[in-house]
Amino acid sequence: MLTAAEAAGLIPTLEVEAIREGRGKLDAADDLVALAGLFAKHKKKLVGKTAITPENLQEAKVLGLRLKTSLKPDAVKTKRSKDPGQADAADLRDRLYTMMLNAHEATWKKGVLVWGREVDKHVPPLGTRIGK
Repeated sequence: MLTAAEAAGLIPTLEVEAIREGRGKLDAADDLVALAGLFAKHKKKLVGKTAITPENLQEAKVLGLRLKTSLKPDAVKTKRSKDPGQADAADLRDRLYTMMLNAHEATWKKGVLVWGREVDKHVPPLGTRIGK
């Protein structure tokens, strides 16, 4: 529709360029609604000059509005818990896991010195469960 608006040459360039600006999913949805409005505004000039029909304009408007309600901006972050205790607990969990990784790596390196290539028999990977 944007190309048709430019190709027709009957719509002021500034109006078309204003719609062309921007990027992203939400901008594309906004563009559909804006283009439908732009074609409706200039419909007397455009009759018979483009392949865009009134049905296309209505469909673009409806689709654009649906997209705007179903999409969310990329910059929107999901809501996090406001409980500071939960954030502290997650931080402690992450720190403990990092310490375990570092200790396991050091143990594995020392195991290589003792057992060589058979180190994995004596120092299994983290998270491995050994049956009885």
